[in-house]
Amino acid sequence: MGKRTKTSLSPTSGPTTGGTSVTITGTGFAGPTTVRFGATATTFTLDSPTRITAIAPGGSAGAAQVTVTTARGSLRPRARPPEETTSPSPVPVSPAR
Repeated sequence: MGKRTKTSLSPTSGPTTGGTSVTITGTGFAGPTTVRFGATATTFTLDSPTRITAIAPGGSAGAAQVTVTTARGSLRPRARPPEETTSPSPVPVSPAR
């Protein structure tokens, strides 16, 4: 299996009530076990090895760290060009937890 990368989230904000469909792009997504916005796990669909669609949960306004956890570890995508890493900074996504 190739290297995993995280690339972006779209959109990067939404209402504090949640319910926004968020596209997470990257590479190496194979059988993610969890997608979290802050500490809150949420429902998601593995669209392809390069795309996940998750539903943002409700929360407080502000930045939320979005984490994709697979059998190979965790990735926290940022809204910026791709980088190979497993411990990046939080992504500014609302709602936050």
